[in-house]
Amino acid sequence: MKYSNDQAFDEIMNRGKMIKKKHDKRNTVILSSATALSAFLLIISVSLFAGGGEAGTYSTYGSFVLNNDSIQYVVEALATFLFGSVVTVAIYKIRNSRYTKR
Repeated sequence: MKYSNDQAFDEIMNRGKMIKKKHDKRNTVILSSATALSAFLLIISVSLFAGGGEAGTYSTYGSFVLNNDSIQYVVEALATFLFGSVVTVAIYKIRNSRYTKR
């Protein structure tokens, strides 16, 4: 069956929307899985590096609320933030390079 010009254009647009929807769904699944895996790895690493320090040993530098063993958490939080920033910038550059090649 042959389409008129308007019907053919509508069919092309509908197929394009379906392809875009599939692509977005796949990306959502991949990014959600990566987020869950990152959260799991973060929890595992925190539990591995959490040492049983002595109670009441506080640092002379910084806040009196933080004890000497808190540096591990600060370093891990900083490393996680930097990793997230690098991944975000990489994804942004990949997406922009993919769309500018067309």
